[in-house]
Amino acid sequence: MSCILISLLGLGLGLVQLTEVQSESLPKPSLSALPGPVVASGGELTLSCRRPPEPFDWLLTFSLLKSETQEPLQKDLVYSQANFSLKSLGVQDSGNYSCIYYEQSRPHVKSEPSDALEIWVTDTLPKPSLSAWPSPMVAPGGNVTLLCRGPRRGVRFALYKDGEEAPVGTSEWTQDGAEFPLTHVSINQSGRYRCCYLLVTDSPILALPSDSLELVIQEERNEGLLRRGILTTALSCASILFLLLFLTFVGHCHTQTVVSGGETSRRFPRCPYCSWFLCFSSKSGAPQEETEYAQVAKCRHSRAPLPEAEDPDGLTYIQLNPRALNEQQTAPGKTCPDPTTYATLALH
Repeated sequence: MSCILISLLGLGLGLVQLTEVQSESLPKPSLSALPGPVVASGGELTLSCRRPPEPFDWLLTFSLLKSETQEPLQKDLVYSQANFSLKSLGVQDSGNYSCIYYEQSRPHVKSEPSDALEIWVTDTLPKPSLSAWPSPMVAPGGNVTLLCRGPRRGVRFALYKDGEEAPVGTSEWTQDGAEFPLTHVSINQSGRYRCCYLLVTDSPILALPSDSLELVIQEERNEGLLRRGILTTALSCASILFLLLFLTFVGHCHTQTVVSGGETSRRFPRCPYCSWFLCFSSKSGAPQEETEYAQVAKCRHSRAPLPEAEDPDGLTYIQLNPRALNEQQTAPGKTCPDPTTYATLALH
């Protein structure tokens, strides 16, 4: 019986110790600034420290802390949330603030400090920067994130598109900056964007927007390049085709010289498209050739006519008369240039 009592007593002591350990670990509070963490010189703001919600409320002591100071700036005894008012702020009041709380019955058990909140007392804000990730050139239906960065955290930013009065969206500072994700973009979303600090309407703080960033939907540029490429290819193909047709045209329009009835003439193949080329060739012939043709024409009466026969295929058959040639050679006082004779001979 005594052993059982001792065991129950040890179990009870263990439960009490476990409860005390759990009670010593109070959840971390949150700290926020109203109307915002940026305030002009001589202005005021309110820092709100709030404990996480729990089933039961009891009196708690909240303390406001500032970095590089050991003693709390202010204390407040409330149930779940304390509001600390800061007035007539100056540049020296800028810095990181945090808060803690503890129970009245156990003042030695304090909560973990809240995340630091940076308060910025100034009359002018530096210009933020705007960038696109992964690239400001996006294909239709793709995703892109616009990042707005400023020198301080805890500040809200607004994203605007040129030509629109309402902001595209608002965002708070994160580890990489204020993020503005754009999903499933379309051609209508292409344009120039800017980001700026989101301050109260009547704030005296001078805040300039960022430089503009152009968001380009690649389809517009790709279509222009595609049209240009098609036009260049078409012109190249047309030039090559024209050159081939011209070479073929010249090859079919070579002249042939034959002798018929003692006269030298130039005959052309059957080419109905060569009329303009023939006229050009006849007008641009060499003067020496015209003189020789004229001399041959003067001598055509001194020669005996030679019989000729034409073939249905357009070939001319010429029979040479050796006797007439000998007479021409022995005739005194007559000198005529011998024309060059081209004859198409049929081999049987």
